[in-house]
Amino acid sequence: ANSEDADPFFPDTGYERDNYCGSLTDDHGSHYVCVDLPKVVAAVTGTYSSFWTMTGQAESPEEAAAEWPKPGPWCICMWAFARMFGHRPEFSGMVECSATNYWVVQNYDLANPNECQALRALCSHFGLDSSRTKRSA
Repeated sequence: ANSEDADPFFPDTGYERDNYCGSLTDDHGSHYVCVDLPKVVAAVTGTYSSFWTMTGQAESPEEAAAEWPKPGPWCICMWAFARMFGHRPEFSGMVECSATNYWVVQNYDLANPNECQALRALCSHFGLDSSRTKRSA
């Protein structure tokens, strides 16, 4: 990353801060979906990610700039992604396919409408709904 965008508080993502969205037993939040946090540069706040204000986790751009991870790749909770996707479908465009853990695809609950919709979106985004992934009869 560019040195001016370096995040001194959250330099690495992943439950173990190893830059992997790994499926670990201790990660009860299941931070397995990698998103590329969008970048906003504002005169008053400086660089921050609007992701935190869009999701309501930060109450203001000032709080997002001061207390939350900066723009770039970040592992988020798969359950939160499913809930947020229902309200903001554009979140699927932020997903980094190569860094999202396949455990997400295997473990979303199809009986849960939010998770089912999120799974459909991820499979579409990942290309898992194409004919090359379907079994022959």
